[in-house]
Amino acid sequence: MITREKRVASIEDPRTFLEESLGRRAATPDVARAIVALEIPGLPVPLRRELEQLAGSRSDFSFETSMPSDFERVVAADDQLRTLERLFDGLDVDHTRAGEPSYLEGRLVVALTMLGAPAGASALDALRARAELARAGNAPSPGALHKRLRFLRRFEQKIERMRLNTEFRQAQMQAKSRLAHAVGGRDCDDLTLAFVSYLAARANRRSMFLFGAQSRAFDSISEALHAVMREREGVNWFAVAHVMPTTPVIGRLSVAERGSLIGLFHEQMVVSANRLGVLWSSLPERMREEMVMVRDVDSSRWNAYAGSFNTMRSAWIAAMRAADLEDALDAYLPGKAARLMASDLVWGYRALGEELHEDTRMFSALPHPWTVIAGEAEQGRNDIIAKATTLSVDALATGWVGPRSPTPIEIARAEPELVHGIAIADPALAARLRRAGAFSGKTGGARADLPDTLMLGWERAANGTAVYPVVHPAPE
Repeated sequence: MITREKRVASIEDPRTFLEESLGRRAATPDVARAIVALEIPGLPVPLRRELEQLAGSRSDFSFETSMPSDFERVVAADDQLRTLERLFDGLDVDHTRAGEPSYLEGRLVVALTMLGAPAGASALDALRARAELARAGNAPSPGALHKRLRFLRRFEQKIERMRLNTEFRQAQMQAKSRLAHAVGGRDCDDLTLAFVSYLAARANRRSMFLFGAQSRAFDSISEALHAVMREREGVNWFAVAHVMPTTPVIGRLSVAERGSLIGLFHEQMVVSANRLGVLWSSLPERMREEMVMVRDVDSSRWNAYAGSFNTMRSAWIAAMRAADLEDALDAYLPGKAARLMASDLVWGYRALGEELHEDTRMFSALPHPWTVIAGEAEQGRNDIIAKATTLSVDALATGWVGPRSPTPIEIARAEPELVHGIAIADPALAARLRRAGAFSGKTGGARADLPDTLMLGWERAANGTAVYPVVHPAPE
C-alpha cells in the first residue's frame, strides 16, 4: 500500500546512511547528499557538481512524499515470543531475534520437546496425535496441554508466513537492485560504497506507467564514479559485482570470487524459479497465454519472482562468461520468465499498433525455466537461439542468451513522485487522489467528492464514479 509519509534522514554519519540504504529504497537525492558529505578525495570537479546539483534538488532531508522509503518489512513475532515465554516456563527466549524465522523455528522445536513431542514432529502433528489419543480414551488431554499445542500450531503458521514474506521481500529487492541488500557496507571503501549505494538507489526506483522502455539505472553519475574506480586501488570489485554483474567487472575478481558468485546467482535463480513453478498453477488459464493481469489475481508476487529470476539469470550468465565457462551454457540454459502486464498497458500498446512483447512470446514457446532447472526438460543456448529465430527475436540483443545491448546513458536527475506509476507534482494532492481511488479506478471511497478543479488532466467514467488519468483517448 502506498502511503503519504514524512521522510527524515540524517547525514551526521553519511557512511551509516549509505550502508543502511542498501537494504531499502533510498531516494537518489538523499544518496547523492550523503556521498557529497563523505568528501571522497580526488573526485573530478564535474562529478562533484553533478552530485551537488542532484543533492540540491530537494532543499532538505525532511520532506513529504507519496512513496515509501522501504520495501515492505516482515512483521516480527514479538507478541508470539512473549506468549511463548509465558506459556513455557524456563524456555530461553531472545526477543531481539523476533524477526528471524530460523531462530523462531528453533524455539518452536524446543517447546514441542518440552511437551513430549517426538523429534522432527510439527506442532500440527503433535496436536493431531493428542486429539486422536483423546478420542480413543487413552489420554485425558488436559486443557493446559491443548492450549499450548494450539498456540504452537499458530506459532508454526506465523513462522511460515514470515518465511514466505521474507523470501518475497528479498525477491522484490533482487528484481530491482540484484544483490545490493547482501553487500556488506563495512567491507567497502568510501568510493566503492558510494558507487554501490548510488547504483542501488537508481535501480530501486519505481517503474513509470509509460509505453516504451523504462529508465536505466546506470546514468551519468554512475558512469563517472565507475571511471574513477577503474583508476583507483583498493576498490571492492566483489561488492560491485553484486549490483553490476557485468563481464568486465566479474573479470576483475579472483577465481574463488567468481565461483562464489556463480553459485550465489544460481542459488537465487533456483529459489525464484521454484516459487514461480508454484505460482504458475494458481494463474487462471486466460492469463497464461498472453500474461495479462486479470482482476482479483495477485500479480505482485509473480512479477517480483519473475524479476528476481531474470536479474539473477543475467548475472549468472555474465559470471559464467567471465569464468570461461560459456560453453556449459550450450547444454544448460533456462529461459527468462515473462512478467504479467497490466491490461490497460497492453491495450495501449495495441492501440499503438504493437503486439505481445518478445519475452512473452518466447516464454510461451520454450520450456518453463523451473522445469529446465528441475531436469524435467532439457534446454541449452542453441535451443533458445533456434526458437528465437523462428519468432523473429534477436536472442542476444534481448538478453535471452547473453547481456542486453547497451543503451544510451542518461543524465542524472531525481526520480519523480509516483502513484501507481503515474507522475504527480504534489504529494499531498496525490494522497487525496489515491484515497479517492483516482489512480487505480477502484470503486468506493470519496471519489464523488473530488472538486472539478482537481480534474484537470483526468477523466471520469460514464457513470461519474471512476476517475482515470488521461493518457490516450478512451476506447469506444
